[in-house]
Parts: sequence; C-alpha cells; structure tokens
Amino acid sequence: MQSRVPTGPISPEKLYPVTVAMDHLGWSQQTVQRARKNGLVSWQFGRHLYVTGAELIRVITKSGRKRS
Repeated sequence: MQSRVPTGPISPEKLYPVTVAMDHLGWSQQTVQRARKNGLVSWQFGRHLYVTGAELIRVITKSGRKRS
C-alpha cells in the first residue's frame, strides 16, 4: 500500500507515517536522525513508525534557525 504525500501544510493534529513526513518536508534519512537527536518523538506500531504534526512543528521551531 502506497501512502499519499500531503500537499498542504503540516497539520498539528494529524498523525503522519515518518516516510510521508520525510517526503512532505524534503528530509533525508540523515535529517530524520538529526531531528531524533534533537528530541523528535516517534511512535511505533508494528513495523510502522509515526510522528505527530505537532511534534514535527515543535522540533523544527526549537532546533531550526530563525530567519527573517
């Protein structure tokens, strides 16, 4: 079963498979590993790994650099 890549913004109240979030944000596996080192919390169910939109937003805004 192939996941559909979301086209809109990351929604804080949704749950995303990590692979879909990676595609949506343009992240590589190394970027996900760096995010996990910076505190990204993910949830495993069976062989699948998920992350909430709120968690993605939290890690990006906490660890990323602010640009104006």
